[in-house]
Amino acid sequence: MGAKSAFPLKRKSTMYDYSESLQRHRELRNISHVAAFVASRSLEPYERLKHVLQDEAAMNLPNEGDNRGMRYGPVLPQAPDVDSVAFSNVLDPLHVPGRGARRKI
Repeated sequence: MGAKSAFPLKRKSTMYDYSESLQRHRELRNISHVAAFVASRSLEPYERLKHVLQDEAAMNLPNEGDNRGMRYGPVLPQAPDVDSVAFSNVLDPLHVPGRGARRKI
């Protein structure tokens, strides 16, 4: 173990910080995994959780109309007006393959 690994890294940029909405999504996702596992063991909790999730998914958000503007993937906090209509159709980020080491042909 080197001396540098004993100290936490100091990032000089907030470019890769996640937005507050993505952090809330991650927290809810982690809770929902546990809740879904517990609810799947019997019928009554399963139906109750299913009903709650369906009601939440059907809810109209104030700035997105009839829920057609679903967003997926990280949205950086530097983006202006992250929750505006212009950014309502952000899908999974584009995968950029790494170059890696060159192969001999």
